[in-house]
Amino acid sequence: MAAYENAISAAALHLCEGGHKALLDVRTTLGVSVAELAMRASLTEDDIECIEEGGTEPTVPLLRRVAAALNADVHLTAGHDLGSVWFETHAA
Repeated sequence: MAAYENAISAAALHLCEGGHKALLDVRTTLGVSVAELAMRASLTEDDIECIEEGGTEPTVPLLRRVAAALNADVHLTAGHDLGSVWFETHAA
């Protein structure tokens, strides 16, 4: 399994429009600002906005980093439809 994950992580993940929306949705649902998420994830506000607007192709490690900053898990499935990327928040 580690070899498979490494192979995926080595290449940029082409995140579909639904994935960008998934990050925006979970961030706003949790009431976390772009600035707060950027600080938690040790990224810039431009980095977060670029992901949410579809201007970057984040890697699996980057998605995990953002998910951890949101106290959530990121789930990925094959495909480029609206449900191929989603975040699941942890109970408070």
